[in-house]
Amino acid sequence: FFFFFFKQKTAYEIAQRLVGSEMCIRDRYKAIMAVLPKTSQEKTDLIQGFGSDLVRAKANASKGPDGVFALAEKVSKDLPGSWYASQFMNPANPVTHYTSTSEEIFDQCEGKIDYFFMSAGTGGTITGTGRKLKEKIPAIKIFGCDPVGSVIGSPGGIFWPFKVEGVGYDFVPANCDLKVIDEWFKFYDKDAFDTARRLMKTEGLMCGGSAGGILWCAIDYAKKNKLPKDKRLVVVLPDTCRNYLTKYINNEWLLEYGFITEDLYRKYAMETSLFPEKRYGDDLQLKELTGKVLKVVKLDQTIGEIWKTLKEENVVMVNATGEASEDSYKGLVTSKDALSVISTGKLSFKDKIEKIMKTDFCLLSDTLKVSTVGKVLETREYILIKNTATKMIVLISPSSIMEKLEATAAKQI
Repeated sequence: FFFFFFKQKTAYEIAQRLVGSEMCIRDRYKAIMAVLPKTSQEKTDLIQGFGSDLVRAKANASKGPDGVFALAEKVSKDLPGSWYASQFMNPANPVTHYTSTSEEIFDQCEGKIDYFFMSAGTGGTITGTGRKLKEKIPAIKIFGCDPVGSVIGSPGGIFWPFKVEGVGYDFVPANCDLKVIDEWFKFYDKDAFDTARRLMKTEGLMCGGSAGGILWCAIDYAKKNKLPKDKRLVVVLPDTCRNYLTKYINNEWLLEYGFITEDLYRKYAMETSLFPEKRYGDDLQLKELTGKVLKVVKLDQTIGEIWKTLKEENVVMVNATGEASEDSYKGLVTSKDALSVISTGKLSFKDKIEKIMKTDFCLLSDTLKVSTVGKVLETREYILIKNTATKMIVLISPSSIMEKLEATAAKQI
């Protein structure tokens, strides 16, 4: 997120978590927060609950014309008298950790630390804390933990999107002093989410996905290097799962994005002690259902050009050609989103659909059992599958599942 402070007690900036909103309440400022498209619903709800306004960037990449930095700069220019806190560049960020966080860790560990593991969002924590710890403990190793896809831990590399929030970016922040970090380790989304869930189940610690990634790196390093028991590893767990209850804590979300298998999902969410062993739909796969084949529109079209199609279809897929293909889908557009921006005057019919396109969508395997997705649909209006034969995207609604189950049950009577 970003928040700024304004005259007459108003504020705006790009902040990693919720500190900006909380600080503004304390000091009686109003905040405007800019967030990435992938920012969880819990975070945005909390931001607005704190009384802050919210604006969302178009791209998960921070840099570029559609990134959160461009949005932050535009809003700051449009609001005279604002103060852009800019924690990615503000030197007060690492200085705070240099003078406080590092001292707290050093004192609680009584000066005995061999390895320090931390991720990098703004880079302030690992830079400030790492710098002071190196001064106090010359032999210490400072290890950075970075999501696969981020370029912070691999400057000059290629950025690609990942699901873990609050860490890793498509650039190296000015506040991240790479000279402080002795070595970088990479973790995948699945490693982070699995470890965070394990941490909750075994230790009762409700940590975020980034914390799971950091801990995974520390455990992996300790195992590979066969560290003796007298070595002390300090692992910073910088987030809480409160912000991700509809994401990696949610079994349906994990299934939709492919982080758990169907068998594991059924083990987690459909225990036989609560459900009968034989369920309707166990013998049916999603590809056997009569769903709605979604139409495809071109990325460069306007809202007005696809308005008629949206009224009839409600959901359409988007790609560069306007034709179904293997892996070219850029996102989807819904009639609800189009109506929202048009009716509120945020956009016009002349605006490109790219401005309302949802890029964070998932396609379920058409081989999943119908009984598995029944629970997924408890919190969703529909699911999307890709037909492996035609490559078309098919929308499956609760009614289409009920029709198939009804027909199947009728044959059994």
